[in-house]
Amino acid sequence: MMTKSNSGERLNMNTHDLSFWLHSQACQETVLRFMALFDLRNWSAMENLVTPDVVWQRPDLTIDGIAQLKQVLNSTPQGVRVRHIITNLRCSPLEHERMVVESYFTVYRDTSASVSEKASEIASLSPETPSPLLGPVSVGRYTDELMYSGGEWRIHKKNTLVDFRQAPR
Repeated sequence: MMTKSNSGERLNMNTHDLSFWLHSQACQETVLRFMALFDLRNWSAMENLVTPDVVWQRPDLTIDGIAQLKQVLNSTPQGVRVRHIITNLRCSPLEHERMVVESYFTVYRDTSASVSEKASEIASLSPETPSPLLGPVSVGRYTDELMYSGGEWRIHKKNTLVDFRQAPR
């Protein structure tokens, strides 16, 4: 499948072509970087990896647009330490400079005490200081739809499906 980018460059989306694999790698990198920046609470850098009209369907809400994304991220409690492990990434080309990346995720979260009690302690931890490990809080699937624009792949739609969730303690 051959598509023409906004810059006039022709994107070869034939899955047997080297160009497809290079674009797949770039899409996977975008998806991985987005969640890594989420874990590090680097909200401003996350914005550079999405389209202005991004839609993120999460189990608890739908985020519609970059303004709401900023609002939701900025309301995230300070005292939570989270890490997303993303595996089994699979890319499929779509029409019109779009690619889908499907993946599995495992989420670890330090919520061993109330957020207000632990906020200053967790905020002062260096990346090298481990949190208590009680096991994953959820396991599920992401489906990310990316758009190619200005020579970059950006997340346009993100869907989160939780398959397993740790029971409340």
